[in-house]
Amino acid sequence: MLGLLSNAQNLAFSGTIYGFYGEKVMLLKKASKNLGFEGPISAVEINVKGIETDIIVYSDLTGAYTFSLPKSGEYIVTVSKEGYSTLSLKVNYQDAGAKTIFSLISFVIRKDDKSMNDFGTLSISDNGALFFSTPALSKKNENQDVMQSNKILFEKAVTVNNSSKQNIVSSLHQKFSSKNSSDNKGSDQDKDGSKRTSKKDSSVIKHTNDLMSSLNRSLADSASDLKKQIELSKQLLSSYNDQDPQYQMLLNQIKNAESQLALKENYLNLQKKELGQAQKLIVFMVAMIVVAILLMGLMYYFIAQKRKFNKTLTEKNTQISKINDRLISSITYASVIQSNLLMDKEQIKKLFPNSFVYYQPKDILSGDFYWFGETEGTKIIISADCTGHGVPGALLTVLGHGIIEELIEKNKLNSPSKIINELNNQLNLAFSTQNLTEYGIELTVMCFNERDKKAAFASNGNGIYKYSDGEILNYLPVIHRPIKNDLQPKYEDVIIDYKANDCFYLMSDGYCDQFKGDNLKPEKYNLRRFEALLSRISAKPELTLADKELHEEFEKWKGEREQTDDVLVVGFRA
Repeated sequence: MLGLLSNAQNLAFSGTIYGFYGEKVMLLKKASKNLGFEGPISAVEINVKGIETDIIVYSDLTGAYTFSLPKSGEYIVTVSKEGYSTLSLKVNYQDAGAKTIFSLISFVIRKDDKSMNDFGTLSISDNGALFFSTPALSKKNENQDVMQSNKILFEKAVTVNNSSKQNIVSSLHQKFSSKNSSDNKGSDQDKDGSKRTSKKDSSVIKHTNDLMSSLNRSLADSASDLKKQIELSKQLLSSYNDQDPQYQMLLNQIKNAESQLALKENYLNLQKKELGQAQKLIVFMVAMIVVAILLMGLMYYFIAQKRKFNKTLTEKNTQISKINDRLISSITYASVIQSNLLMDKEQIKKLFPNSFVYYQPKDILSGDFYWFGETEGTKIIISADCTGHGVPGALLTVLGHGIIEELIEKNKLNSPSKIINELNNQLNLAFSTQNLTEYGIELTVMCFNERDKKAAFASNGNGIYKYSDGEILNYLPVIHRPIKNDLQPKYEDVIIDYKANDCFYLMSDGYCDQFKGDNLKPEKYNLRRFEALLSRISAKPELTLADKELHEEFEKWKGEREQTDDVLVVGFRA
């Protein structure tokens, strides 16, 4: 782009900064055809330093720049931009004559190049004549493509600027003034012709000044009437002889103005395109911001609701924990009461010195219980399994234990069948207003008469195991008929003989029904394993530690699995 300034005190330089990233630009007019030509570039720093001068200007959006030299002397002009090569030019200003503007002083810098290029000296002398010389030796940090491209541009700039030693506006004005004066001397000979010439010269000066004014406004980013002035200047140019020395300069001005206009139009089109994309981006960003705000609002709402819910849940959990603590405390205290109802395990040794009791509730309270005692010279031992476990089972144990204790100790019953039958009657009376079909008690009662070596037993549950002769474990079954409030079955005693050292075992079904802990497929301990375990225990002379062996085997089988039911195993050697 060409820039023009008129200042009587300063010497003005103007031109355009171009960029390229391919091979060297051979000619400016061919640069646009070079695939590596980037075109005019903006924000390029032009630093002018002299003895008393330090000027920094920047190229505008069309690549144009303008700076002034205040007086004659030597100056160093440095052209630089980050990411591009750097140029250095020495300007020797001696004599500019009547000329105040030097145009087309353009530079070319290469993209992605860090070279430092000192490409010559530009001298101004002999009434405004330009002389350009390149350094004799090249340096290592110079780029030859950059050096050659700028040399071509400066040689062309020297040729154009040396075509006239005066500014085009001043020369045209002087020409038209001289022509007007000459025409006025011959006005007495042809007044009509003189008037026509004067009007034409005035039109030339007017159009030339208008063109210059439009170009200057274009430099200031305003091209409102540049097209109109270019057309008028072309019409004016057609009235001159192409051999006229001013013709070529005016033609160059018009071409430069057209080039400037084309650059501006391209730039404006690019701006419109980018503006449209920017508007779309802004709309998209605004929509995203709105969505983000809505999402944040929803998130805040959900967080607030979650906090409210968590607060309520915490309060409920606190209440539940308090209730649970009270229940656990109550149940624990109830288990103490239940334990006190049961005879101490050590007391069985008074009746059967070689004996044990393995008692393992599923929960804190148990639905199993046992009873030992002696009446009328008969030793009695009972194991019972109430339907259910926990609190319901524990209530039945308390009721059943109390009835049995009254029947034996107060009523002096020493017959297993009578004890079971009377227990059934007492339960029917206790639940006279309720249906006891869902609950019942399975128990086994054994009575020993040591004088006759006879034992009687009756059971409505699991029966008993007898180990005799040191090697045989026999199961003595009974009819499974739990006590309930329906038909009143009659139980009868089963009399068996026994010898010294025979072992007897009474139990609930909790041990055999326990599932294995480390097996994916549910598997119970079952009777086969239980009978083998009793055989191993019976083979030992002492039974007092059998409860520990039963516990170890039970825990090993159960593992991490929850206990299935209450467990009770009672064993003794006669």
